[in-house]
Amino acid sequence: MTRQETLMEPTISAAGVRKLVVHHFNQHGVRIPRYHALEEHVRVEGGRHVAHCYRAGGLFAMWMMDIGLLQFYDQAGNMLDTLNLLSRPAAEVRRAA
Repeated sequence: MTRQETLMEPTISAAGVRKLVVHHFNQHGVRIPRYHALEEHVRVEGGRHVAHCYRAGGLFAMWMMDIGLLQFYDQAGNMLDTLNLLSRPAAEVRRAA
């Protein structure tokens, strides 16, 4: 990757991703009155920070940082939705919170 390509990479805000997770959980019937009601964990593999995991009301979401995907799962582990945070429609996530 060249320096110019690096400068063009979108910046994804952790606070913005958290807001998306709360919004999607709400759409699936899980009401989260405050962000601190959302259980959040950081996943580290090989000494690298690779993902953020979120849980509330039996739902689970994982933000895979390297590839910019945010995936949502139900209690049984079935995938409910996938968002590409690097695409144009997810621009609100790129704004600093």
